[in-house]
Amino acid sequence: MNDPNRRQYKRSEVDHPAILRDQGDTLSDCRIRNYSTGGLYLECAGADTHPGNKEGAAVGGIEQHTHALIEIPVSGDSGNPIISIAVKIAFASRTGVGVAFLEEEKELLDYLQQFSEARTAANPSVMIS
Repeated sequence: MNDPNRRQYKRSEVDHPAILRDQGDTLSDCRIRNYSTGGLYLECAGADTHPGNKEGAAVGGIEQHTHALIEIPVSGDSGNPIISIAVKIAFASRTGVGVAFLEEEKELLDYLQQFSEARTAANPSVMIS
């Protein structure tokens, strides 16, 4: 039997703000919903009403396999208030995009893991997988 899940890495859930920049367009109301060693999924509020989004089109007219920039505002004691990462759009839908990292993103992954752990510790009823 074929397994439809072709993911190479285990995903972890999170809820963190992010900004997606793609060829001059900016979607500033995005949330990282899950991440892995290889990439992450961004849900973008209002994406289906974005000016670049035609009926049935993907978020902001973003096309699969193009490159984009994601900016993640960092809270806490980090020396850099924003982590910027270059990504390749793996897929795009009307509500979000899945991206693959172009380089190893250890700083971002460490930050998201610490962010998730701190959030879970502050609210034990929140389960992060």
